[in-house]
Amino acid sequence: MHRVNLLRYHGVRPILVFDGGYLPMKSEEEIKRSRSRKENLQRAVEHESLGNSKAAYEYYQKAVDISPSVAYELIQKENIDYVVAPYEADAQMTFLALSKNVDAVITEDSDLIPFGCPRVSSLS
Repeated sequence: MHRVNLLRYHGVRPILVFDGGYLPMKSEEEIKRSRSRKENLQRAVEHESLGNSKAAYEYYQKAVDISPSVAYELIQKENIDYVVAPYEADAQMTFLALSKNVDAVITEDSDLIPFGCPRVSSLS
């Protein structure tokens, strides 16, 4: 929300794009992601029990899996424009950029480059 509010403050109207359904061909990847979130949660709890709150916070961030109901609740509360992609958000964001429905895409990874997204900015 901090990034959304920062964009709004500067006159940018953000549109959040969420993943939709899982692609059957990526089921192994989804299993790996789930396993990774569980491992990161374990590490976060370990760090927290040792009093290392900075490391715990980083691992908690990696362990988060936002449910559709939580995302929807926040979107409604904050009045945010959004799109739920049929499957993965990457292809949907590229489509929005190529069809000139958005001026740019801000993302946490570089997956949009192979899709041919014309304007990509990284959060990292």
